[in-house]
Amino acid sequence: MFVNAEGNRLSRFGLRHIITHRVAEAAKVCPSLFTRKVTPHIWRHTTAMHLLQSNLDLNMIRSWLGHASIETTNGYVEIDLEMKRKTLQSCEKLLTGKGKRSPSWQRNQDILSWLSKL
Repeated sequence: MFVNAEGNRLSRFGLRHIITHRVAEAAKVCPSLFTRKVTPHIWRHTTAMHLLQSNLDLNMIRSWLGHASIETTNGYVEIDLEMKRKTLQSCEKLLTGKGKRSPSWQRNQDILSWLSKL
C-alpha cells in the first residue's frame, strides 16, 4: 500500500526515516521537539490513546492497530490524568456524605494559594 522512493514496499526503517525527517522539520517551528524522541511506536501508542480518549471501543482500537489479540492492545491502555480526573469525579458521587461538601484541601485557602503558585 505504501511504497518508498524506489517503488518498493515501505519498510519499518523507511517509516522511521520519514518520521525522523518530519520531526526535524517540525522542530524548527516547535523547538521542544528537539528534546523528544518520536518513533513509529510512540506515534502508534499516541494514536491508540487518542482513539481511547475519543471513547472508541477497545476492540475497534485492536482492529485499527492490527492486533490479533485484545491482550496486546491492553498494553496501550494507559489512562491519562484527564481520564483519571473524570473517573474520580464520577466515584465521588457514590461515596456517602460526599458530593455535598468539597474536599478539605479545596476549602483550605493556604493550600489553594500554595498550589496556584506552583
